Amino acid sequence: MPRTFAQIIGESHSAISVVNALTTGKGSTIGIDLTCKITATLVDKKSIPMGLNREARRGVVIESGFKDHHRLIETSKRYTERFLRATIPADKVISFKIKSEIPPAVGLKSSSAISIASVEAVAGVLSKKLDSAQILKISCLASKDSGASITGAYDDAAGCLLGGMVLTNNLKFTLIRQIRVPESLGKIVLIRVPKKERKYTSSVDTKVYSSFKAESLKAFEFAKQELVAQAMILNSIIQCAALGYSFEPISSAIDAGATASGISGKGPAITALCQTSKAARFIEKRWKEEAESPIDVLRTEVVQPRRLFGS
Repeated sequence: MPRTFAQIIGESHSAISVVNALTTGKGSTIGIDLTCKITATLVDKKSIPMGLNREARRGVVIESGFKDHHRLIETSKRYTERFLRATIPADKVISFKIKSEIPPAVGLKSSSAISIASVEAVAGVLSKKLDSAQILKISCLASKDSGASITGAYDDAAGCLLGGMVLTNNLKFTLIRQIRVPESLGKIVLIRVPKKERKYTSSVDTKVYSSFKAESLKAFEFAKQELVAQAMILNSIIQCAALGYSFEPISSAIDAGATASGISGKGPAITALCQTSKAARFIEKRWKEEAESPIDVLRTEVVQPRRLFGS
């Protein structure tokens, strides 16, 4: 068994899109209660099995069968060490175990959550503390540099870390506003996820958004005015036009009682907020009846602000 020296847990929750930032650089998200936990353990490099030596040479070993296609965890570790001006000893490595409820590559901010949890865990192993502004900066730079995100996805990371509803300027890595999600929307969140369809951010051609800037800015203005339903609908019209999705599941959810519904990120996940379990059951029933291919419907809740920016 590897000799362990320190064990730290980093944690983040997920988020859903109100306005996608790929069009203008301005985005908005809402935190939701799907969690990602990463346990980082400092271990002797000599105790690592031979098959993991290649990873160990980079100071990182990833357990749990997790496939880190973009080396996001390794990049997050490196950026955290650089920011803190601290490194793990040369004879040690950090072993990461990932446990996540967030489906990857469907628009539910799984990469942002992993990067945030990684940064928190590495800082803990190094016996250092970071505030939320620092965590966001490090995780977004790591996401961008690794290729897991096109812009760094500051809106996604802010929603995942801070909770509530956030509005950001992704091009400047700045938080414009953080508010409580309006109670009129309800706290129940349903997520429609096709079982076989996935869309990685690196596969998205951002040029398809060039003709939708005015509409995206309008959606962002709706979000600033806390007109969440209108913002999500207009944003979804843009995503459907740019990426070829059907708008039907969104209109179906609204017709079935959702207070707001829309495409999250670059899809294919579609979300719906509602006030009652009765409405949630009706929306789920409609989605499953109308689906042309197998889907899963996840149920979770809004995460209201759990920490303030900079704390």
